[in-house]
Amino acid sequence: YLNKLGWNNNLDWGERVYPNEKIQHLNDLSNNKVYKSQSYWKEVGFSLNKNYGNEKLRLVIPDNTSSYFFLVSKNFDIILNWNRSNYFALAVNILSDKIKLNEK
Repeated sequence: YLNKLGWNNNLDWGERVYPNEKIQHLNDLSNNKVYKSQSYWKEVGFSLNKNYGNEKLRLVIPDNTSSYFFLVSKNFDIILNWNRSNYFALAVNILSDKIKLNEK
């Protein structure tokens, strides 16, 4: 199912990040679902732990009161095609990371 939607097995879904920037600016980027280059996110002060190749990433803030921030790839949006909830997509992807860790 996910493969038919465009899931890329060679691309990580995303990761949690910690901002050094004004929150309002970040909320605007998240609300508008703006994809930016990895160099942009690094300039803003985010440190990336995963490899995304040349893929652009966008910021997800689960809700306006959240202190959790995630940079995500297009694979995250594939999960959103299945269920439109950011919380659902985050749960699925974070669980998949935990399963991968246990397999090693």
